[in-house]
Amino acid sequence: MWEDRQYLTLDLQRLLETTYQPIIVRELLLLLSSASQLKAKGVPGVKSTPQWLKDICGQLLTQCLLRKGGLSQVILGTFDAWSVDSSGGVVSETDWQKCETFAKIVARVPSRKGVTVESYYERISSQVVELFLQPQGSSMDKVAFRIACAIVGAMLEEQPEQTSHLVLGKIFSPLFICINEQSVSLSENDMVVPEEDLGKCIELIHKMVSCVDPNHPLLTALVPWFPLLFEITVATQGTVSYLRVPCEEILGAVYHSQPVKSAIELMHRCLFKTDCCIPLVTPRDDVAFKLGGSGGIQAI
Repeated sequence: MWEDRQYLTLDLQRLLETTYQPIIVRELLLLLSSASQLKAKGVPGVKSTPQWLKDICGQLLTQCLLRKGGLSQVILGTFDAWSVDSSGGVVSETDWQKCETFAKIVARVPSRKGVTVESYYERISSQVVELFLQPQGSSMDKVAFRIACAIVGAMLEEQPEQTSHLVLGKIFSPLFICINEQSVSLSENDMVVPEEDLGKCIELIHKMVSCVDPNHPLLTALVPWFPLLFEITVATQGTVSYLRVPCEEILGAVYHSQPVKSAIELMHRCLFKTDCCIPLVTPRDDVAFKLGGSGGIQAI
């Protein structure tokens, strides 16, 4: 009996490694949800999925998720049947609920031996960043981007420090150079952040902000960056910069996501440099934002 189990385990492992991953994911999810679906349809005599089967399916899904590129494969297996419009917008409300549930599952550290918060979030965060940075050529790519936004929101609720460091830290990396918290000394006439890098960063943040609702944790995570984003926005005013509207929309989304008192504090801090109870980054005095040659903004 034990030998049979060991043989089957090796066979199953080989199957998991060689089969198209989205199919594996879809079948595992089917095993987990088939009993619930039959009960919802009113089929009599249906028993709940055994706990041992739930545990094994959960372990195998985690294994799929933690492989290189596993998150995108799991997304394909979970959401390939979504109804989407031409812009990647999800049509069905049920599918949006499915997206939120999926995001919470990904954000929650699995109770599996050898998996720590740090190790799990390091492996998942790098995959989430890849989803944000990949080209959005198809409807499925756009859906994956929206799912990534949902995952970041769930991760910020579960592990805000890990997520801020491992996901937002990489996305905001061009902005980090422009704040006082960085002790790097700058030489005169140095190019601090090239126009292309800063432009890609702002455009990505704008895409993320455009995908979320006003109560999304991502907007709260952007609040500390408000003064720096404000300075960049000011630099676009009265110019032909393609970043002017995206910057204004980012600021508007963050501003309107806050309670009235906090929103007023933010604006007073940016306009009059008054003290503020909200933790905010401080733009460096030796960094200025100027219009670049390609219509973007560069930090010098």
